Parts: sequence; structure tokens; C-alpha cells
Amino acid sequence: MIITRSSTTDTLDKKGSRVKRKSIHKAICPCCNVPEKVITKSPKIVKRIQKKNSLCNVCGKKFSRANLERHSRVHTGEKPFACQHCQKSFSNEANRTRHECGHTGLKLFKCRQCGKGFSRKEGLKCHQRVHSDARPFECKICSRTFKHKSHVYAHERFHTGYRPYKCEQCGKAFTQNADLKAHMRVHTGERPYACSICQKTFTRRPILIRHKLIHTGLRPYSCKECGKTFLQDSHLKRHAIIHTNEKPFQCEQCGMSFNVKSNLRAHERLHLGLKFTCEICGKGLQHRASLTHHRRLHTGERPFVCNYCMKTFNSSTRLKQHVRLHTGSKPFACDVCGKAFRTSSDRIIHRRIHSGERPFVCKRCGKGFVKTSALTKHKKLKCDEV
Repeated sequence: MIITRSSTTDTLDKKGSRVKRKSIHKAICPCCNVPEKVITKSPKIVKRIQKKNSLCNVCGKKFSRANLERHSRVHTGEKPFACQHCQKSFSNEANRTRHECGHTGLKLFKCRQCGKGFSRKEGLKCHQRVHSDARPFECKICSRTFKHKSHVYAHERFHTGYRPYKCEQCGKAFTQNADLKAHMRVHTGERPYACSICQKTFTRRPILIRHKLIHTGLRPYSCKECGKTFLQDSHLKRHAIIHTNEKPFQCEQCGMSFNVKSNLRAHERLHLGLKFTCEICGKGLQHRASLTHHRRLHTGERPFVCNYCMKTFNSSTRLKQHVRLHTGSKPFACDVCGKAFRTSSDRIIHRRIHSGERPFVCKRCGKGFVKTSALTKHKKLKCDEV
């Protein structure tokens, strides 16, 4: 028997799916030369054509009947599919299946540039954009571009004001589910991300990553005007306002203006008589950060370590100034004579030589000095009263 050709017939089933009904192979008999059917394959679905004729009552989007049921869980918050390992819940079964793969620790998809592994191919594709300048996803409203599609969706909600994730305890709403989860830790007190150096805990991983830079003394963002360095780009931008003399934040009670919003808040606490009080000695301080630093005077805690000589400090500022002894860095230059200094305070003292300012005056003889240490030394000499 000699097979000569095959033919197929395509039809649509009741669900709107394209189906190969028959795959018929014809053959010729070598004796009588009569063609006959010899093989018939079972039906095979080629492509499903889904009709989007079901409308979501909440947002108005159209879906197929099956997808509408899955989509509705976005609005209701229903998550019927729970992980067998950690009880984390998901709105659809596919997401649960992908999540459960993470418990096995198996990461088959490796990044060729940095070696980082992923349990899903989609995760690797998203990660690879970190190594490139590709930002393929664009906001339809302001044309800002992003590396990930989810970032565009979250960003566009800032334009529309749509905040679907709401806290049941305080009513605060968020554009992303991750922000809601982090916010819930404010109510529960959970702080799952701990620093391996000082054991300080945080509600979110990005905050922990920024915190660890404090221990290294690394401050990658530098001011072009004064050389002051910062941990974050947002801190540098906030600092840059100082050099413009712009003071957009004004106190409603006394009209005093400030260049930073946090300074305005600290000032407003003076009107209200509010201070952050040390529970050990009762001293009141204007800023929460000042209280944290003050507590270390009682506890003796020195969490900031120099990588050059292993000397410890109770503040990141002291560590930063100390590191400059090892590196020889002097970022603060005098605008009159060009002499450079390790700290901003040293430059301020030096400028008084040019200006003739002597703010520290001896009450006994009336002699003025450029810094307090010079006045203290003068008093020990028991100067003659005028």
C-alpha cells in the first residue's frame, strides 16, 4: 500500500474553538489502483476563540464568562486558592501553582550576567531589564516609561486616583497590594526584615537595603554645591533647595518659612509644646532621629563600624567624618581662599577668619573667639578682668 497525500477539514465547535475534525490519509492499492482511507486521527483543538461578551459591573471591562469570574475577585478581594506550605492565598489557581514552586527552592532560570536564579521564566525576563536601559512600558497619560508593566499600572492610578487596596482597620487606601501589606504591619507591629549588623528591624525590604548603607559609610549621592553626600537621591533633591534660598513651607501660626517640610513639622511642635521625650532621663528633643541618637548615650550602643580600622561610632555622621581620615577626602572648600576641610563645621569656623566674626565672647574680659574650644582654653588661663 502506497500513501499518496493527506487532507484536513477545520470546523468550529459549540464553544467557538477551531477544531481539526479529520486528518485523512489516502492510499492506493498496488493491485487494483483504487484509493482508500487508511488513517483517521482524533479531533485536535487548534485555537480557542473566546467571545468577550460579559461585562464587569464594577469597572466596565469586558471578559469571557470564565475570565469574568476570575477578574471579579480583583474587586471582591476573594482568594480561594491557598498554598499548602504557607497558607498564602491567591485569586487564581495558576498564581498559586507558580508560588508553590518557590517552596521547592528550584530555580532553573539563571541570569547570564549576574547569576541570579528564578523559578519562573517570566521572572528572569523582568530581571534582565535591570541590566539594560530598556523601558518598554509607557504611561498613556504622561508618557513616563517603566521597566515593568505592573509599575505602569500602579503609576497610572496616581493620575486616576484609583486606590483599590483599602485597609480595613483605618480606611487608608493604596494603589498597590504590596503597599497595603506593608501598611498593615503598622497595625500588627510586624517588622520581618532585620539588619544583620545592628539587629534593627523594618517593615519593608527596600528600607532595610538603604539602612545597610549606613553601616558601610557609603553615600553615593553628592551635592555639587557643597559636597555633602546622601544615601538617597530624594534626600539630595530635598537638600538642593537650601542653596536656592527657596523656603516654600510656611508656619500658619507665626509665618516662619522653611526649606524642608520636616523642619516645619519640628517647628510646629514647638507651638504645641510637643517633644520626643527620653524615657530614661526625661530629656525632650525636637526630632525622633535626635531621640534615637540620644538613647545611645545611655545604652552605649555603637552600631556604626569603620571598615578600615573597625572603630565604632554611635552615629552615621561620626562614622562618615572618621572615614575621611582614612581616605583623605576633604569635600568642604572655602569659597574665599579655597582651603578644604573634612567637615562642614570646620569650614564654618575657618570662614570667621575672613569675616572677622568672633561669636564666642569671654564675660570676664570681653575678648572674642571663633570657636567654643578656644574660649574654654582662654578661661582656664584665668584671664584678667577688664
